[in-house]
Amino acid sequence: QPPMLLLAALGALAFSGGRDFAELLVARALIGLGLGGCFMSAVKAVSTWIAPARLPSVQGYLIAAGGLGAASATLPVRLALHYTDWRGLFVGLAAAAAGLALLIR
Repeated sequence: QPPMLLLAALGALAFSGGRDFAELLVARALIGLGLGGCFMSAVKAVSTWIAPARLPSVQGYLIAAGGLGAASATLPVRLALHYTDWRGLFVGLAAAAAGLALLIR
């Protein structure tokens, strides 16, 4: 859902400019709320479109895909950090999330 992606983008942008632990904590919470909402949208879509007998397996695949995505992101992040710092990386992630929100609108 675009509003949830925009919330995650706002959180990533806030995280990139965080100056202390409290600001970073709030920003990461915004990222988590936004992306958690996106995940729940996927769970709802799967539960609507998939037959009840196959639902546990397909939801397991959805969770596995999320885990694989997180694990496979380590190399691109490591490569990106050769060109920017972690703050720049979060600005880029904010731009990507906002761009995706605009694309699926």
